[in-house]
Amino acid sequence: MLNKLKNILELNQIHSKDGILVACSGGPDSVLLLIFLKSLGYSIQVAHCNFQLRGQESDLDEEFVSNLCQKEGIPFHVIQFETENIAKQRKESIQLTARNLRYQWFSELAEKNNLKYICTAHHLDDRIETFFLNLFRGTGLNGLAPLEIIKGNRLRPFNSFTKSEILDYLESNGIAYRLDQSNESTKYERNKIRLDFLPEMEKLFPEYRQRFQENFDRLEIVKTGLELKKQEFLDRYLIQDKNQFAIRIEHLTTDLEVLWLLEYFDGKYNQLSEIQKLIQSQKGKHIDIEDFRFTREENSISISNKKENSISLTIHEIPYEDQYVKISLERKVESFESNTIYLDFDKVIFPLSIQNWMPGDRLQPLGMKGKKLVSDYLTDRKIPSNSRSKTLVIKDKNSILGIIGHCCDEKFKIENKNANTLIIKLKEF
Repeated sequence: MLNKLKNILELNQIHSKDGILVACSGGPDSVLLLIFLKSLGYSIQVAHCNFQLRGQESDLDEEFVSNLCQKEGIPFHVIQFETENIAKQRKESIQLTARNLRYQWFSELAEKNNLKYICTAHHLDDRIETFFLNLFRGTGLNGLAPLEIIKGNRLRPFNSFTKSEILDYLESNGIAYRLDQSNESTKYERNKIRLDFLPEMEKLFPEYRQRFQENFDRLEIVKTGLELKKQEFLDRYLIQDKNQFAIRIEHLTTDLEVLWLLEYFDGKYNQLSEIQKLIQSQKGKHIDIEDFRFTREENSISISNKKENSISLTIHEIPYEDQYVKISLERKVESFESNTIYLDFDKVIFPLSIQNWMPGDRLQPLGMKGKKLVSDYLTDRKIPSNSRSKTLVIKDKNSILGIIGHCCDEKFKIENKNANTLIIKLKEF
């Protein structure tokens, strides 16, 4: 297994000097990942989240990971979240809140400690469970295609390992780990799939994991090809003039082209027929999808943002429903908080503006390679649709500096701890 991991990392050009933040819960998967990366000589630090959801068990998990890192001589970071209270405030599920808190903190740690990758121990069984969850939820191809080994600064080198491989290695080598008893509860959808559904499937198809690995590889090829075609199509045919968009009817001849247009404006597959009916209607007809109005023109469809509360302000604090944005300037920031982005003040070209994100807005999220649509960034992080539509970006004269409450653009990150730092914090009343 160790040699297999070494080959995977080398094939993906992950170098031993690359700083890696390893997310470790104390469970078998992340413990083995930590030990393997340490054995291979990688420069790693460990992050552990105590979500305080299992009482003393959560504290024992934290203690276990802390002791393991001390024994291995690995820098250790820990944070405690009042997850239930935060979930109630945000009106989200505990699982979604925990996920968002975790990755927000990981991003901050990686930035603060100049670490290139955030590494998690997702394995093949996790990917299969996610496939069925997304299949039953109707997420489409994006939800069915597998998690890549590398996506931006996210690293998942265990993608092709099975759970049984991991457990067998730990047992045969006498390596201790923690077990989360909540994983045995069928009140969670994922657990039902793992505990009830997949064992029955294994009786019918004993080699289903191998078949899934092969099909995941095929799906990734298809997804990559379609994404390239989609971008070529939008770049060529979708015309933008400030906040107005248009596309000629003659370029919307297939369901796939209509779906690409819909997805660009945060629409969903089940709204496909609405656009198709609009295409067949008379000039002047319109429909509203999410925050956008699609209008039938003579030979085209025009799209405009219909938000009446769209904001573009240049002030220090702005009330925004139950939250507000606070901007401050500091020198030598000592600690990094969640829901906050930190920018190198000396790289900013004034004036600044804060506004709702628009289709086509792009930035290079912190730690990622290449630019990404704001809409895709929010979707990848499973931000609910109603929250996505309210998300704000901050811009200077030339660029998007960051997505408020989420991330800054890579080129505006803090590289010198003594730099003048522009702090933009999303706060609740």
